[in-house]
Amino acid sequence: MVPWASPTSTACTTSPVGCGRGATNTVARPIGRSNSADAWPAAAPIRSGSSSLAPDELRSLVAGRSIRVAASECLLGRHVRWNGEHNGDSWPRHRLEKVFTLVGICPEVGIGMGVPRDPIQLVGEESAPRVVAVDDPNRDYTDRLKGYASEVAGVLDDVHGYIFADRSPSCGLVGVKVFAEDGSFERVGRGVYAAAVLAGYPDLPAVDAETLNDEGVLLDFVLAVLASCGIAGADGHVRHVIREPS
Repeated sequence: MVPWASPTSTACTTSPVGCGRGATNTVARPIGRSNSADAWPAAAPIRSGSSSLAPDELRSLVAGRSIRVAASECLLGRHVRWNGEHNGDSWPRHRLEKVFTLVGICPEVGIGMGVPRDPIQLVGEESAPRVVAVDDPNRDYTDRLKGYASEVAGVLDDVHGYIFADRSPSCGLVGVKVFAEDGSFERVGRGVYAAAVLAGYPDLPAVDAETLNDEGVLLDFVLAVLASCGIAGADGHVRHVIREPS
């Protein structure tokens, strides 16, 4: 089952900076970068409404990677995990980068936890867990991680999908371990930052990176992102672009 809702209210604008989620469309940039030469390039215009693009229009759109998709920053090969490692090789990143510009976000680094850092875990109720340090439950990061979704709203307003790091207490979409107060494993839930993002953007196509290793999920996610931009009828071209070399 593909874990995202069908977009219902995310038609693209025709702003000259590309595919945005509102009347005011700003260029999304990586967290911490300034408006300079290393910032994300301006995106090409994308039509509004739901329609099929002519083959040359779709090729141009894909070639320019004009649609932005957020991703947990460790998934982009950046060494921001708690242990200083990354998850860039655990999913077909190179195939998504043929179609989209991937915008990296790490909420744990964003709230100042640093790299490397002490590991964290979910504790308490499945529906409303807290995020605490594994070795000190009094170090509670829950509110700061939830609040970070609001801090990066300027970026989230300009993306049309989100790829989350699997099983992360902050970013995991599904299947994140939730421990009881005594430290025993009880159930699974959702990372608190991921939950806050999807509470604010309930129609945003979202997926755990690991599931994109499934060919069907990968194609469905790409098409869902395109659909959120009002683009239909792209199946054949998308299959061609993201296919693995034989």
